[in-house]
Amino acid sequence: MNKRDKLAFAKLIPPRNDASKEIERRMAKFGGINIRLQDVVLEPDYGPEEPLAHLRGVSDAGTYSETIRLSQIDGCWYLGLGRGAPIVPSDKTSAKGH
Repeated sequence: MNKRDKLAFAKLIPPRNDASKEIERRMAKFGGINIRLQDVVLEPDYGPEEPLAHLRGVSDAGTYSETIRLSQIDGCWYLGLGRGAPIVPSDKTSAKGH
């Protein structure tokens, strides 16, 4: 965000999700303002694989605060942004056909 690097930000989005609109919106709002986190609190909202991250800090524009959902897929953490086909972790089976 601080470097306005959309490609690097896109790597934080779950595979197969289209988050281009969310990336544009976040870059317009938070990009390049030198965010410095002071506090991160994780809340196990939908369970340990999909917690909420409550972020607080300061930036060149003043205080910074937002909440972002995280998603763990196959042991990797992503920002829960965008829409796409549901991803079934490799250790779980789909309910389809059962």
